[in-house]
Amino acid sequence: MSGQDSDGVSTDFRLALRGIAATVCIVATTDGTHKRGMTVTSVTSVSLDPPAILVCVNKSASINEILRVADGFSVNILSSAQQAVSNAFSGALSAEERFEVGDWQEDPRTGLPYLADAQSTILCNKSAAFPIGTHMIVVGDVSRVASNQSCDPLIYHNADYAALTK
Repeated sequence: MSGQDSDGVSTDFRLALRGIAATVCIVATTDGTHKRGMTVTSVTSVSLDPPAILVCVNKSASINEILRVADGFSVNILSSAQQAVSNAFSGALSAEERFEVGDWQEDPRTGLPYLADAQSTILCNKSAAFPIGTHMIVVGDVSRVASNQSCDPLIYHNADYAALTK
């Protein structure tokens, strides 16, 4: 085991988490005026009945302030062909420019941005948000799901994109 970072967070912990293969998603929201979105891999189902999901977002992320006050959000599970979308929402582009990459639409009922050609899109009504350390945990009650199971998801593992092998 190696040492601790100056702030007490173990470098070993960060390296260990890289070994967890994760599906790449974009969480997106709006305050009615501004859209925000970011690439995330920390997405977890909370309940199937009723359906609920949680997303972990760094408090320093550009989406955080709007996500805190928004009524809802979308979780867009990327297909293996959408690395460019992932990169755009990982900080390669400004918050406004990100939505120019991919087929982004606006849900007519909620106004939430969603990626029309994602492997799956989950629209949520925000039910809770609370801080834990450097992150906000945001919980959403699932209101609608669209899914295209004919394509594989985009996977992130050991700090790089990976493909599923069958």
